[in-house]
Amino acid sequence: MTTKSSHIVLQSLISSFNNHSHIGLRDFLDQKSTYWDPAVGTLNGLDEIIEHAELAWIKFPTRQIEVSVIIGNESVVVAEIICFDSASRDESTTKLATIVCNVENNMAQIIRNYFDQKI
Repeated sequence: MTTKSSHIVLQSLISSFNNHSHIGLRDFLDQKSTYWDPAVGTLNGLDEIIEHAELAWIKFPTRQIEVSVIIGNESVVVAEIICFDSASRDESTTKLATIVCNVENNMAQIIRNYFDQKI
């Protein structure tokens, strides 16, 4: 899979996931076996996003968690993990983490982590 097509797949998966956020991200990806092979394990840094989304569900089980792609191109994806207090998505939004994924060498770096803040 080329980096360009893998980025398109990443955006597609995240977009689809955000529309089905009643299930865990890893479970959702396992259902999309065309794009995701659990035996291989990762899709260009997506594991880091998955781990943070899962941590968000554990820490904030009553809130809606969403993954948002801020910047995306052939080589870099910047994603945010966002927490909503309610379905209305009003001012009660909390940013939990910002993650930079280098899709060319499959490295991810957490540039901001807000999980330890009291919410």
